[in-house]
Amino acid sequence: MINIKNLNKIYKSKKKNNCHALKDIDLTLPSKGLVFVLGKSGSGKSTLLNLIGGLDNVTSGEIIIDDNNILKMSEAKFADYRNEYIGFIFQDYHLIDELTVYENIKLSLVLKNDQEESLIKEALLKVGLEGYDNRYPNELSGGERQRVAIARAIVKRPHIILADEPTGNLDNKTATSIIKLLKKLSKECLILIVSHNTIDAYTYADRIIELSSGQIVSDYTRNPEYSDDIIFDHEILYYPQDHLLTDDDVEHINDRIEHHQLRKVVKVKNKFIETEKIEEDNNHIGIKKRKLSIKDASFLSFKFLKSKLVRIFTSSIMVSMIMVILSLAQTIINFDADEVIKNKMFEYNQSSIVLEKTITKENQSLLDGNYHTRIEEDDVQTFYDKGYKGNIYEVFNYTVPVISTQHQAGLGTGHMSKGIFLSESLGTIIVDEEFLVKKYGSIKYIAKADTDHPLGIIITDYIADAILATHPKYLGKKYEDILGKFMVSTVTTTRVIISGIIDTGYRTRYENLIDLYKQGKLNNISNFYNSGNTEIIEFMNEIYNSLGYTYSLNPNFKNDFIGNTDIEVMWYHSIGVGKNNNFRYITGPYVINNKENKYDISGNDVYMSYTKYNEFFGTNYTPDTLNKFVPHDMTFSTYDYSDVNYENPNLTITVHIKGLINQTALFVTSDELYTEFSKYSLMTTGLYFDNVDNLSLILDTANELNYAHQNVMLEGVHTMTKAVDVFIPIFELINIVLCLGVIFILMSFSMKMVKDKLHEIGILKALGTKNFSVMLIFGLQVILIAAATSVLATLGYLVFIDLANDVLIASLRELAPSHIVLDLHFLTFKPTIALMDSLVVFGLSILSLVIPMIKIHNIKPVKIIKSKE
Repeated sequence: MINIKNLNKIYKSKKKNNCHALKDIDLTLPSKGLVFVLGKSGSGKSTLLNLIGGLDNVTSGEIIIDDNNILKMSEAKFADYRNEYIGFIFQDYHLIDELTVYENIKLSLVLKNDQEESLIKEALLKVGLEGYDNRYPNELSGGERQRVAIARAIVKRPHIILADEPTGNLDNKTATSIIKLLKKLSKECLILIVSHNTIDAYTYADRIIELSSGQIVSDYTRNPEYSDDIIFDHEILYYPQDHLLTDDDVEHINDRIEHHQLRKVVKVKNKFIETEKIEEDNNHIGIKKRKLSIKDASFLSFKFLKSKLVRIFTSSIMVSMIMVILSLAQTIINFDADEVIKNKMFEYNQSSIVLEKTITKENQSLLDGNYHTRIEEDDVQTFYDKGYKGNIYEVFNYTVPVISTQHQAGLGTGHMSKGIFLSESLGTIIVDEEFLVKKYGSIKYIAKADTDHPLGIIITDYIADAILATHPKYLGKKYEDILGKFMVSTVTTTRVIISGIIDTGYRTRYENLIDLYKQGKLNNISNFYNSGNTEIIEFMNEIYNSLGYTYSLNPNFKNDFIGNTDIEVMWYHSIGVGKNNNFRYITGPYVINNKENKYDISGNDVYMSYTKYNEFFGTNYTPDTLNKFVPHDMTFSTYDYSDVNYENPNLTITVHIKGLINQTALFVTSDELYTEFSKYSLMTTGLYFDNVDNLSLILDTANELNYAHQNVMLEGVHTMTKAVDVFIPIFELINIVLCLGVIFILMSFSMKMVKDKLHEIGILKALGTKNFSVMLIFGLQVILIAAATSVLATLGYLVFIDLANDVLIASLRELAPSHIVLDLHFLTFKPTIALMDSLVVFGLSILSLVIPMIKIHNIKPVKIIKSKE
């Protein structure tokens, strides 16, 4: 039973006066029967139907159906109400074009979670459409479409069927059959028909309600005492109201008139009488909750999607192309120098990096010319303060002169004396045995001294081979001949003490290079180095990371060095002296101890090389005139090479020059003075890092402190990083623009998709589909599109990343030497970026659907349906 109380519906308009479509309607309708609602256009007939069906909002009043106040229902409950209670028959059919006849009718059962498909065949039979199962709406006539709409309404056996001009588009014969069918069905449920056809109303209706200007002007119920037959009784014709005369009736009446047998016509009781008040039935009937299954939602989603394949394909291609560019841009933005270097260092079996301090940008050439500069302890602490995790080993200027000259090995490749060998080792690192095992796999001595000396160092087989191949004193000698005190030549004192030679296996790794060297094809290794030869570069990197260094296992090496007379003290910095306001300086001399007691000296007494004296003071002493020298005091200072203005001396000391000697050393000193000199001669010239996991931190800090390195790959990556850094802001802007482009395309697609299917959405909602289910149907489409786009974008990213890397490398080769660029893969496929971008596509796709869905969420189905009408 339907109870309507004080029902009002006002349509508001911005431009015109509000339209009061229904005015204080009070109406009670039974649970069964065929009710016609008549009235002129605009009288409010369809509005009443829409409000009862929940297709439109009520302005005020109540509509109570089986004790359910539908105006107090939530949107979801309203959908369940339409699903459970209402069967709609629209004047314009409102079928879904993508579904067959069978599928359109089945939709009512699907939404009701009813699997009894035999009802579909039964409904088709009732409307005379058996055999039409697989036809689509566009293959049917207007009458056939209306019958499908009726079948869709009756198949779910609703409590109420609401029909808006159900026969308006049908021929007379079909219309009559449909009305008769509805009349038959009205014995089981309430059927409410809006119509202009008064003949059908008076012929078949159980009740007729007439509206005018939004108000009920009449309400009649079929008279149970009324007879529809024509009766002649004693020349009186009893004619029933609204009776349709047949041809036989007309002939019979005319015959009576002609024979003067008819003298009076009497109209009998009315066919319809005023409707009496119906007692309200408060029997409550619950409304079941319904939910569209994922399977059925997927089916509808695919059906809708099928008709838009070209647009979907085009949009997917466009978005995927943008996403490929977006992925490439993000790869550049997220360029990880650490990862590139680690991969390449792993490939080259390198797990460390050595830094040397440069002087200044203006005086870089000094360091490139193989001069060391001192590293202060504060620098080491700075790396730890910045967050470096690992060990930092100091590299001391305690070097092995491979050839009989006194180089001060620093940065650059210029100190390769001959072919593949250094002219001097790169310095000494204080380590433990674990360090060597980690570096070389094991400690395997080729030769080892019988006794250990506190300043004894372990050299690599590479350094040993360099000595035996290029040092004039050791040509043709054996490894054992190198051990012990190592002198540059027969006339100089000891420079270093070698206590062992370890096997690094470098000969096996670089067999091809050694063969080329033996053939005399590597006399100028720089040519090969600059050619980008991978094996040469790997070899050079290993020299500067391990092979070229010497090692001490003595943790007190630095303290034991001070004052030790077993070696000579080398000076790798400037010495200056002032005389008559003229400043003079020399570089690279060494100091020896008076350990053989050849000279009578003590305290600050020294004997000085006459050649160095001449260089300092501009004199012309010769070995024959040394006896003419007059002893005197001299004050001098020592400076690092980085102190190019000589403002901060390391040591300032006054010595008494007792005489000049024919000696290559700068000074011969007493033990006390020798100890002072040795304190300032051993210095840290490099830092060895054994952990490259946080390489970017090392390199960033090194850049701040003016450090440089000899790793070719680092040089290449640094060059690349600088190039990339320039473009990162541009790519970040591109990234934003591309994201906005993706949002625009997806938003446009989703809004167009929803707009194109607005009519179908209205039909679905009218049939009882909940907003969530509608979102699910279109959401599955969006997810499918997003999945296709993501797959295409990932494949494109995978294909084009190598091309992008090649273009980048080709561009870089125009700006940098080939040995710097190498074959590094600066840009590589990043699964995380592909996954992130796929998630972005999914997120944006869903977001793009939510906005139009929110827009239609509160729109009543009638507005959506009317939008197409």
